[in-house]
Amino acid sequence: MNTFRKVFEINVFGTAYVAKYASIVMSKNKPVNDRNEKGVIIMISSVAGEDGQRGMSAYSSTKGAINGLTLPMARDLGKYGIRVLAIA
Repeated sequence: MNTFRKVFEINVFGTAYVAKYASIVMSKNKPVNDRNEKGVIIMISSVAGEDGQRGMSAYSSTKGAINGLTLPMARDLGKYGIRVLAIA
């Protein structure tokens, strides 16, 4: 379980913390265009988040968590002019 926890702390909690603090700074930016966009947060996902292979339980579940985090975060931060997306 220690390995599982460590992978989650890095991949999920690390991503959430970076996004949190980046969004605080971005929200103070001047809009860069007429749509009032102030920045973009790009999270790194993986196909393994949807189709993990044998031996990838910890990694795959963290990428699934990133996938699940992306859309609600985009909805929350959109009102501040911050886009959020994930690439795999």
